[in-house]
Amino acid sequence: MNLAKYRDTSDYREILRLFKKSSELHENLLWQNINGKREVYKVDHLEIDFVGREVVVFLDGHQKIQGNEPIYFKLAAHDSIFKHSGYFLQQDCVSFKFPETLKTKEFRGAERFILDTNEEYSAVVSFSQDSDIQHHMKIQLLDFSSQGLGLVVSDKNKHLIRANKVLWVHAINDYAFNKPIAACVMYMTTEAQNKKFRFGIQLEKQLPREVISTMIH
Repeated sequence: MNLAKYRDTSDYREILRLFKKSSELHENLLWQNINGKREVYKVDHLEIDFVGREVVVFLDGHQKIQGNEPIYFKLAAHDSIFKHSGYFLQQDCVSFKFPETLKTKEFRGAERFILDTNEEYSAVVSFSQDSDIQHHMKIQLLDFSSQGLGLVVSDKNKHLIRANKVLWVHAINDYAFNKPIAACVMYMTTEAQNKKFRFGIQLEKQLPREVISTMIH
């Protein structure tokens, strides 16, 4: 398995979305590594308790899971994978709490560009499309694709990102858009680096070429 295309997420909202989407699909996979051999168990369907943050995995037929060994799971949504040891076995199912962290696959329609950390790049965002300029917030920009931005927010302002699933991008560096671009918050890290939290947004439409050209040297 090529993990280069995966990233870690501990964002509860993103993990919830991945489980919800996977419960509607049929390509979920469960396995264990027993004596150096992968034992794969067929999954019939998932049931999600969003209040209790629990998952019940119903197996296809009678399959014997080794209760003293961890389980590995691949969700159908984004081929997300995780390992779990604190699970509960019943006759035809296995249940467990949502994992605190899982690996999820990055699906990008365009190349991702990592910006030079020696230079300052930023995006100006707001949490209302028609907000006044005094309610705009300038956020550090780390990387981008034609329809996504990777950003970092301070510990002081992280609650603003966590409280809003949608925001509007008004400008990148000195390039101001004629109309703000709507964006959806896709994930946010739970652990800070240098007192800053990384998060990613997906834009409703592609960035103008003029903006991209200003950031690619």
